[in-house]
Amino acid sequence: MQTRAVFRVFVLLLALICRAPAIYAQVSLEYSSFLGGTGNDEARGVAVAPDGCIWVCGYTMSTNFPLVNALDSTLGGSQDGFVSKFSPDGKTLLFSTYLGGNGDDIAHGIAADAEGSVYICGTTDSTDFPKSNAFQTALNGYWTDDFVCKLDASTTNLAYSSYLGGSFFDYCYSIAVDTAGCAYVAGRSYSVDFPVVNPYQPTNTLSSGYNFTLTKVASNGASIIYSTYLGGSGAGHEDPCIAVTPDGIACFAGSTTSTNYPVVNPYQATHAGPSPSSWDAVVTVFSADGSSLTYSTYLGGSEDIDKAISIAIGEAGAITVVGHTQSDNFPVTNAIQASIMSQPDLFVTRFTPAGDKLDFSTYLGGGDWDYGADVAIGDDGSVVAVGIAVSLNYPTYEAYQPTNAGGYEAVVSMLSPSGTSFVYSTYLGGSGADYGRAAAPDTNGGVVVVGRAESANFPRVRPFQETKAGGADAFISRLKMNPVYMSEMSYTGGMARVEWAGEGSALTQHLMRTHSLDPPQQWSCIHTCLPGAARSCNMTEPSNAFFRVEVEHP
Repeated sequence: MQTRAVFRVFVLLLALICRAPAIYAQVSLEYSSFLGGTGNDEARGVAVAPDGCIWVCGYTMSTNFPLVNALDSTLGGSQDGFVSKFSPDGKTLLFSTYLGGNGDDIAHGIAADAEGSVYICGTTDSTDFPKSNAFQTALNGYWTDDFVCKLDASTTNLAYSSYLGGSFFDYCYSIAVDTAGCAYVAGRSYSVDFPVVNPYQPTNTLSSGYNFTLTKVASNGASIIYSTYLGGSGAGHEDPCIAVTPDGIACFAGSTTSTNYPVVNPYQATHAGPSPSSWDAVVTVFSADGSSLTYSTYLGGSEDIDKAISIAIGEAGAITVVGHTQSDNFPVTNAIQASIMSQPDLFVTRFTPAGDKLDFSTYLGGGDWDYGADVAIGDDGSVVAVGIAVSLNYPTYEAYQPTNAGGYEAVVSMLSPSGTSFVYSTYLGGSGADYGRAAAPDTNGGVVVVGRAESANFPRVRPFQETKAGGADAFISRLKMNPVYMSEMSYTGGMARVEWAGEGSALTQHLMRTHSLDPPQQWSCIHTCLPGAARSCNMTEPSNAFFRVEVEHP
């Protein structure tokens, strides 16, 4: 199979242009691989450790899931969690294990600390889920509990592993870690006896319904520092997610139908949905000790669904949330896309550090359903939104894959640090259904994206696992901006000349042309350079042509 990593160069030819070499950083797919066995497998979380190694978690139904130095080498129930560690280049599986017991288990979230240890959270109904230095040693009741684990940097043992839950349904979806090594887990609970310690809200406001939960675990895993319910009296509390500042300020987001969710110094003080079953996003920031709220706000419009799915913290503590909305009056400002295209559209919203204003907020979507899944912040402040698109015209820009190749397709959009323009925006998938679930910036300027691939022809580049082994496999992909050098750009007398450099001449390269950068971009190949040929082209062109270079990798 031939795969293609793409280096794109754009040149606007307006008149006679001759300038010194310039650098244009454009996106390529550095590697992409399946991960799975003969059952269904899905990656739900990803973290990049300080040494560049990539940690992935999720669930597997495969009895032959790829394992290396496993703590548990047997699928215990019909579904186990998994944790896998890849080398920084993605080519080598360094560690991989089942994580579960005799029931059904799923690892939803993963985070890495400065020492390279990783923290995993999820949900289990196994009575023999692995425990180590646990603050809760048994499943509480007959239903599901949360679990929280720490795997030390050597990957040889569980530093701690514990249940967390009450006597009814408890689910955990997201985890973060501060510089002291304390873990924060966000979930939701139907239990009226979920463990609470120094709580902001000591009780579930619903005797038969879900409230959010937030728990801070001590660095040694032996105790809970604080644990609280959070919510109102509405029946719906979903999509809990957590981010934390280095000094331990917990920032929470989710979705609720409650009209009396706690609000403090809000940007939006009231639930804007039209009915008691309508969803609004919520964003809440806790004090350092978890006993009070610094600010807490709704975020939504007048339609039924406005849901926050993921949260990240950027410069000066500014919070960014990603989700999806049906509202044509969802709050937007400094938007890339100011109007909704269909219902729902993905949204990306960043608050000012004080939380009382929006720095930017934009729709991202096309003419069909588009959903948000995760958000990550790069070292340079760029914002990466990951989601799932059904639309055939989801906005693309300098895309690795400019078209939807199937029905449900993963999408990855990188916004500039200001949030007002694209760095790139691309589909990622094959002819089947593929779902983007999570993303993490790596230590070398790239972004690692994981999810679920049902397409046998999902893009692969230098893969650890070339072929899909089951009905659905996890996927791990890395996108990176790479430099391409323009050594000459000229236009005179109707004749254009383009020369480029930046990658070895031993690879076939294609000069592509378009006359507009507005999405959807339409590119055509006008020149092919075979290996060893000069990377240049003379052509007759109008003065408003744009060009890019695509490089084929074997």
